[in-house]
Amino acid sequence: MPRCSVAVTGAPLSARTTDLVLAVQGAGYEVDLIATPASAEWVDLAAVTAATGAELRNARRSESSVRLPLPDCLVICPATFNTINKTAAGIGDTHAHSFFCECIAARLPTVVVPMINDRLWRHPALADSIARLKFAGSHFIDVHTGRTELRPVTSGHGREVVTAFDPNWIVASLRAAG
Repeated sequence: MPRCSVAVTGAPLSARTTDLVLAVQGAGYEVDLIATPASAEWVDLAAVTAATGAELRNARRSESSVRLPLPDCLVICPATFNTINKTAAGIGDTHAHSFFCECIAARLPTVVVPMINDRLWRHPALADSIARLKFAGSHFIDVHTGRTELRPVTSGHGREVVTAFDPNWIVASLRAAG
């Protein structure tokens, strides 16, 4: 069975992590969960792992621990402004960001779902970072539609986006990516 790492970051869509993991598992993937420190504000990771059986990997490994193999694919949902820019720049200052950088460098099929508000959307670093990650083979899908044309979340409307989001958009994108 192929293995998919589902990564969550600090944005409202993280509240749908259980739904996302169950959809990816339903598509035939074994799932492990990676979380940035900022995701703790949005998702109860213990509840997600209890509901889905997904393994949680959120700490750096010690020198004596066994290095786990890379997954067959990676999903970063939601991907914040911070995460997209850090990953594109190769900044691995947390376990999650270091892991994202490794997966991108290995050219694993990667699906990224940006959840970025309109106040940050036009920052020049963002367009450059998205272009760099696309060049490295990452597939981006819009948080509103599941399509490839991206747009920001209007500030204050995150809850509406979270409610309308369909985890099956990720499953379709994983199939297309890899």
